[in-house]
Amino acid sequence: LADNDAARAGDREAIKRVIHREFGTAGTWAVGIAERESHLTTGVISSAGCVGIFQLSPVHRARAARLGYSWDQVRWDNVANISVAADLYRDVGPGPWRL
Repeated sequence: LADNDAARAGDREAIKRVIHREFGTAGTWAVGIAERESHLTTGVISSAGCVGIFQLSPVHRARAARLGYSWDQVRWDNVANISVAADLYRDVGPGPWRL
């Protein structure tokens, strides 16, 4: 819980710990993706409308809603963004983050 609060506040080390917790054995890979996508910066939005530290596409709004998050939360709440990204990864693998 303390890591969640610190991650929401933008603490980079807490963000990494939450990513490892949510992604399990793929944690190191996932931290690398988040660093590449956003430099672990809260609230980032791309010109294509992708949001948050994992740069989630708006096509995943329904997934976020199914998990109980608004799209604003996915953008501004790092824990929500990580949660949706981890759910997406468990469902389809690394494909959404391929270059």
